[in-house]
Amino acid sequence: MRLWNRSVSGGMIPGLCSSMGALLLLADSQLLFRKDKAPGFHRMMQTRFADPVEMAYVGAANDNDPVFYELAREGVNSLLGRDCRSCFVRHESELPPPCPLVVLAGGNVAQGWQMIGQVSVRDWLMRCRDLADSVVMGISAGAIHLASGVDPEQPEKGVQTFLDWFPYRVAVHEENEGWPSLGGGEGAGIALGEGIWADGVEHRTLPF
Repeated sequence: MRLWNRSVSGGMIPGLCSSMGALLLLADSQLLFRKDKAPGFHRMMQTRFADPVEMAYVGAANDNDPVFYELAREGVNSLLGRDCRSCFVRHESELPPPCPLVVLAGGNVAQGWQMIGQVSVRDWLMRCRDLADSVVMGISAGAIHLASGVDPEQPEKGVQTFLDWFPYRVAVHEENEGWPSLGGGEGAGIALGEGIWADGVEHRTLPF
Protein backbone atom coordinates (compact mmCIF):
# COMPACT_ATOMS: atom_id res chain seq x y z
CA MET A 1 0.00 0.00 0.00
CA ARG A 2 1.19 3.49 -0.81
CA LEU A 3 0.11 5.91 1.90
CA TRP A 4 0.07 9.49 0.65
CA ASN A 5 0.56 11.45 3.85
CA ARG A 6 3.15 13.56 5.63
CA SER A 7 5.95 11.57 3.99
CA VAL A 8 5.17 13.47 0.77
CA SER A 9 6.97 16.80 0.89
CA GLY A 10 4.98 18.71 -1.72
CA GLY A 11 4.48 19.31 -5.42
CA MET A 12 1.77 19.23 -8.03
CA ILE A 13 -1.27 17.00 -7.59
CA PRO A 14 -2.69 15.56 -10.83
CA GLY A 15 -6.31 16.56 -11.38
CA LEU A 16 -6.23 19.86 -9.48
CA CYS A 17 -6.76 23.02 -11.52
CA SER A 18 -4.59 26.02 -10.71
CA SER A 19 -7.34 28.42 -11.81
CA MET A 20 -9.68 27.23 -9.05
CA GLY A 21 -9.60 28.04 -5.36
CA ALA A 22 -7.72 26.04 -2.80
CA LEU A 23 -8.85 22.97 -0.87
CA LEU A 24 -8.10 22.56 2.83
CA LEU A 25 -8.61 19.09 4.29
CA LEU A 26 -8.38 18.82 8.08
CA ALA A 27 -8.79 15.84 10.38
CA ASP A 28 -10.18 18.13 13.10
CA SER A 29 -10.28 21.82 13.98
CA GLN A 30 -7.11 21.98 16.10
CA LEU A 31 -5.02 23.85 13.54
CA LEU A 32 -7.57 26.65 13.29
CA PHE A 33 -6.84 27.57 16.89
CA ARG A 34 -3.13 26.69 17.11
CA LYS A 35 -1.13 29.53 15.63
CA ASP A 36 1.80 28.36 17.74
CA LYS A 37 1.68 24.96 16.02
CA ALA A 38 1.12 26.22 12.47
CA PRO A 39 2.40 29.81 12.21
CA GLY A 40 3.04 29.62 8.46
CA PHE A 41 -0.48 28.37 7.80
CA HIS A 42 -2.06 31.15 9.87
CA ARG A 43 0.13 33.76 8.19
CA MET A 44 -0.77 32.47 4.73
CA MET A 45 -4.51 32.53 5.44
CA GLN A 46 -4.40 36.03 6.94
CA THR A 47 -2.58 37.25 3.83
CA ARG A 48 -5.02 35.47 1.51
CA PHE A 49 -8.02 36.99 3.30
CA ALA A 50 -6.59 40.40 4.14
CA ASP A 51 -9.91 42.02 3.25
CA PRO A 52 -13.19 41.30 5.08
CA VAL A 53 -14.64 37.95 4.09
CA GLU A 54 -17.82 35.96 4.69
CA MET A 55 -17.61 32.32 5.72
CA ALA A 56 -20.37 29.87 4.83
CA TYR A 57 -20.72 26.86 7.12
CA VAL A 58 -22.49 23.72 5.87
CA GLY A 59 -23.47 21.76 8.97
CA ALA A 60 -25.52 18.87 7.58
CA ALA A 61 -23.00 16.23 8.68
CA ASN A 62 -23.54 17.07 12.36
CA ASP A 63 -27.29 17.63 12.00
CA ASN A 64 -26.79 21.40 12.00
CA ASP A 65 -25.69 21.44 15.63
CA PRO A 66 -25.25 25.12 16.58
CA VAL A 67 -22.46 24.21 19.02
CA PHE A 68 -20.26 23.04 16.14
CA TYR A 69 -21.20 26.06 14.05
CA GLU A 70 -19.98 28.32 16.86
CA LEU A 71 -16.80 26.26 17.17
CA ALA A 72 -16.13 26.60 13.43
CA ARG A 73 -16.88 30.32 13.52
CA GLU A 74 -14.49 30.84 16.43
CA GLY A 75 -11.88 28.70 14.68
CA VAL A 76 -12.06 30.70 11.46
CA ASN A 77 -11.87 33.97 13.43
CA SER A 78 -8.78 32.63 15.19
CA LEU A 79 -7.25 31.54 11.89
CA LEU A 80 -7.84 34.89 10.19
CA GLY A 81 -6.92 36.94 13.25
CA ARG A 82 -10.19 38.89 13.31
CA ASP A 83 -13.95 38.42 13.36
CA CYS A 84 -15.52 37.62 10.01
CA ARG A 85 -19.10 37.49 8.85
CA SER A 86 -20.57 34.01 8.77
CA CYS A 87 -23.58 32.26 7.30
CA PHE A 88 -25.00 29.01 8.73
CA VAL A 89 -26.28 26.98 5.76
CA ARG A 90 -28.72 24.44 7.19
CA HIS A 91 -30.59 23.49 4.03
CA GLU A 92 -30.17 23.72 0.28
CA SER A 93 -32.95 26.32 0.24
CA GLU A 94 -30.74 28.65 2.33
CA LEU A 95 -27.74 28.84 0.00
CA PRO A 96 -26.27 32.37 0.04
CA PRO A 97 -24.46 34.02 -2.86
CA PRO A 98 -21.12 32.28 -3.51
CA CYS A 99 -18.68 32.75 -0.62
CA PRO A 100 -14.89 32.74 -0.88
CA LEU A 101 -14.55 30.71 2.33
CA VAL A 102 -16.66 27.60 2.89
CA VAL A 103 -16.49 25.08 5.74
CA LEU A 104 -17.91 21.57 5.28
CA ALA A 105 -18.57 20.24 8.77
CA GLY A 106 -17.44 17.06 10.39
CA GLY A 107 -19.85 14.43 11.64
CA ASN A 108 -21.64 11.66 9.79
CA VAL A 109 -20.40 11.18 6.22
CA ALA A 110 -23.67 9.77 4.83
CA GLN A 111 -25.83 12.37 6.53
CA GLY A 112 -23.67 15.22 5.27
CA TRP A 113 -23.66 13.87 1.74
CA GLN A 114 -27.46 13.81 1.61
CA MET A 115 -27.27 17.60 1.41
CA ILE A 116 -23.86 18.23 -0.15
CA GLY A 117 -24.61 15.73 -2.92
CA GLN A 118 -27.67 17.70 -4.05
CA VAL A 119 -27.13 19.17 -7.53
CA SER A 120 -27.96 22.69 -6.34
CA VAL A 121 -25.46 22.46 -3.47
CA ARG A 122 -22.71 21.00 -5.65
CA ASP A 123 -23.25 23.76 -8.22
CA TRP A 124 -23.11 26.40 -5.47
CA LEU A 125 -19.91 24.92 -4.05
CA MET A 126 -18.34 25.00 -7.50
CA ARG A 127 -19.27 28.67 -7.87
CA CYS A 128 -17.66 29.31 -4.48
CA ARG A 129 -14.55 27.49 -5.58
CA ASP A 130 -14.42 29.51 -8.79
CA LEU A 131 -14.04 32.76 -6.84
CA ALA A 132 -10.56 34.27 -6.82
CA ASP A 133 -8.43 33.07 -3.88
CA SER A 134 -11.30 31.04 -2.44
CA VAL A 135 -10.82 28.20 0.05
CA VAL A 136 -13.17 25.27 0.54
CA MET A 137 -12.36 23.64 3.86
CA GLY A 138 -13.48 20.16 4.89
CA ILE A 139 -13.14 19.04 8.50
CA SER A 140 -13.17 15.29 9.26
CA ALA A 141 -16.21 14.02 7.32
CA GLY A 142 -16.04 17.25 5.32
CA ALA A 143 -12.51 16.33 4.20
CA ILE A 144 -13.81 13.01 2.91
CA HIS A 145 -16.61 14.88 1.11
CA LEU A 146 -13.99 16.84 -0.84
CA ALA A 147 -12.57 13.63 -2.22
CA SER A 148 -13.58 9.98 -2.13
CA GLY A 149 -13.27 7.45 0.63
CA VAL A 150 -14.82 4.88 2.89
CA ASP A 151 -17.56 5.98 5.26
CA PRO A 152 -16.20 4.63 8.58
CA GLU A 153 -19.77 4.08 9.80
CA GLN A 154 -20.68 2.12 6.66
CA PRO A 155 -17.46 0.34 5.64
CA GLU A 156 -19.41 -2.41 3.91
CA LYS A 157 -20.21 0.07 1.11
CA GLY A 158 -16.52 0.30 0.20
CA VAL A 159 -14.97 3.33 -1.46
CA GLN A 160 -17.51 6.00 -2.41
CA THR A 161 -16.96 8.98 -4.66
CA PHE A 162 -18.11 12.29 -3.26
CA LEU A 163 -17.10 15.68 -4.73
CA ASP A 164 -13.86 14.09 -5.97
CA TRP A 165 -12.08 17.46 -6.13
CA PHE A 166 -9.09 16.07 -4.29
CA PRO A 167 -7.92 13.16 -6.45
CA TYR A 168 -6.92 10.76 -3.67
CA ARG A 169 -8.96 8.60 -1.38
CA VAL A 170 -9.09 10.26 2.05
CA ALA A 171 -9.20 8.80 5.55
CA VAL A 172 -9.11 10.83 8.75
CA HIS A 173 -7.89 10.16 12.31
CA GLU A 174 -7.24 6.44 11.76
CA GLU A 175 -3.52 6.63 12.54
CA ASN A 176 -3.80 4.31 15.54
CA GLU A 177 -5.63 1.65 13.51
CA GLY A 178 -3.29 1.59 10.53
CA TRP A 179 -5.66 3.43 8.13
CA PRO A 180 -8.19 0.64 7.49
CA SER A 181 -10.31 2.92 5.28
CA LEU A 182 -7.43 3.19 2.81
CA GLY A 183 -7.32 -0.56 2.35
CA GLY A 184 -4.67 -1.59 -0.13
CA GLY A 185 -5.03 1.42 -2.40
CA GLU A 186 -3.46 4.82 -2.76
CA GLY A 187 -4.80 7.45 -0.43
CA ALA A 188 -4.26 10.33 1.94
CA GLY A 189 -4.31 9.51 5.63
CA ILE A 190 -4.79 12.67 7.72
CA ALA A 191 -3.98 12.28 11.41
CA LEU A 192 -5.50 14.27 14.26
CA GLY A 193 -4.03 17.76 14.37
CA GLU A 194 -2.93 17.59 10.74
CA GLY A 195 -4.22 18.52 7.31
CA ILE A 196 -3.54 19.01 3.61
CA TRP A 197 -3.48 22.25 1.63
CA ALA A 198 -3.96 21.85 -2.13
CA ASP A 199 -4.33 24.72 -4.57
CA GLY A 200 -3.38 23.31 -7.97
CA VAL A 201 0.04 24.93 -7.79
CA GLU A 202 1.30 22.94 -4.84
CA HIS A 203 0.19 20.73 -2.02
CA ARG A 204 1.51 21.02 1.49
CA THR A 205 0.98 18.94 4.57
CA LEU A 206 -0.06 20.72 7.75
CA PRO A 207 1.08 21.95 10.18
CA PHE A 208 3.63 24.31 8.68
